[in-house]
Amino acid sequence: MVDGQRDVGDVDRNRAHGCGGGLADHRSYDDLLGILPMIALYRLCRNGPSMGHGDVLAGLLLGLNCAVMLIPSRALPGPEGLFRDGAMTIVWTATLVFLVIEAHRSTPPLARGPDRG
Repeated sequence: MVDGQRDVGDVDRNRAHGCGGGLADHRSYDDLLGILPMIALYRLCRNGPSMGHGDVLAGLLLGLNCAVMLIPSRALPGPEGLFRDGAMTIVWTATLVFLVIEAHRSTPPLARGPDRG
């Protein structure tokens, strides 16, 4: 910092270390993005039994999503915060994979095209 002004190199170094904003910066309102997949999981649970026990897995993922979102983001500094972020990443990835598989499974074969099985 020179004469009260930030040096461009300082800002770039901070971003490179993940502390100047950007993709590594996680805010509590980012958790709102998880609500839409949770609504989809809830609807899959409410539809009842499906082929391959998808409703049970949707309920399990919905419960895990709720549990991970209830862990306070700023209350766990240090390694505990990394555990929360890691758990959230794993649950969100599993939810994404599950919803993609369910969408593919529920699409009729004719809607997929003639050369896709």
